[in-house]
Amino acid sequence: MEIVKKANKKTLIVIVLSLWLLVACGISYFSQVVHVKVLMMVSILASLLIIVNALEWKQSISDAKKDLVIMGENAKRANRWDTAMKFYKEALKIDPDSFDARVGLGFCLQAKSRFTEAIKQYNRALVVKPDSPETHFALGECHLETYNLEEALEEFLRATQIDPHLFKAYLKLGDTYRFLHKSEEAFKAYDQFLELCVKEEQRKEVMVKMLDLGITVDMGNSMIEKYQAELEKYQLTFESGARLNN
Repeated sequence: MEIVKKANKKTLIVIVLSLWLLVACGISYFSQVVHVKVLMMVSILASLLIIVNALEWKQSISDAKKDLVIMGENAKRANRWDTAMKFYKEALKIDPDSFDARVGLGFCLQAKSRFTEAIKQYNRALVVKPDSPETHFALGECHLETYNLEEALEEFLRATQIDPHLFKAYLKLGDTYRFLHKSEEAFKAYDQFLELCVKEEQRKEVMVKMLDLGITVDMGNSMIEKYQAELEKYQLTFESGARLNN
């Protein structure tokens, strides 16, 4: 907090000196006394130097915030959650609206299964950058973990609206619909996932989920038509994992 207090003091100094500069310039312009003019000119130069110094300090504060976020990211990549959180919190003391620091803190809290706290951080991040698909996705995951299914559904839908190619969001969307016992909606979400995802292991996992939904005949026929080769490759049949509803 000390660095923030100093920054606030510097800002106040800049404001006061700027006002004084206006006054000094006026006095210097209208004064007929030479030594008064000289005194005002010296005062103006001194004020300008202090303002420049204050602006440089402000830039150093900005640089300090960036460095803290970078250190937080490095610690996060190493799975050192507590260390990363300390850096992000220090960055947020400097700039409470730092999107990267806020999201980073939310990510660490989520990794430590502190989902309610992570939700608060992601929500605050979305105030700054409301169209971040990854943040909506992460927020949806936290809601899903805390069984806030409607809220999770809303976030996953929002993520796919912002970025229609965010295939992992369709997977979570399908899971959420499945938990809500909405088989047709889940099937469509999983189908959209398969349209985008090329990873074989994940595709097989999702096909198993689709087969286990209790799908209708029309849904089953659609699946066979689109994915017959893969179903045969993975040796997946309706009898092996699914209930086929008439």
